[in-house]
Amino acid sequence: MKRLMLLLLIMSIWSLQAETVDVSRLSPLGFAFPDQPMTSPSIKAYRGDTQVDLMDQNKVTLLYFWSEITPSSLSDLPLLESLKDELADLDILIAPVNLNEDYPVVQKIVKQMNLTLEIYYFPEPGPLAPYILKTVPAAYILNKKGQLVASVQGNAPWGHPDILRTLKELAAE
Repeated sequence: MKRLMLLLLIMSIWSLQAETVDVSRLSPLGFAFPDQPMTSPSIKAYRGDTQVDLMDQNKVTLLYFWSEITPSSLSDLPLLESLKDELADLDILIAPVNLNEDYPVVQKIVKQMNLTLEIYYFPEPGPLAPYILKTVPAAYILNKKGQLVASVQGNAPWGHPDILRTLKELAAE
């Protein structure tokens, strides 16, 4: 009975959120949405030598998984930097997470691309199994509570007005 009540409570919270932020507008851009609320597992990535829990930010978080071996994911990094700059005054973390390369390799890529975007790296992707990375790049948008609200496999038009609007609305919650 307690589980049923908890499930109903979670579903009602999810439906309230859906009323306030219409993430379905991202569907034509290739985004998918969870059938029910899903709190993301902890992701501890590295920023330099420092381990950071990307899920403990109390911010809207855009996790973007990429690798140097997938050129299309490299092409999104400048777009994500522009997105970060445009949303700099909001409670939003744009977190590109490299999956395969070590920190020196990641820093070389950042330097070659003239990025100021904070890049995280995750040299051991085993714990990322809950994200079911079928392809790279892959991105996940989480609300301030760490709940998955939208995901996309492959590239996305990161400067699209609907993505900007959705992120801004989530940050305002």
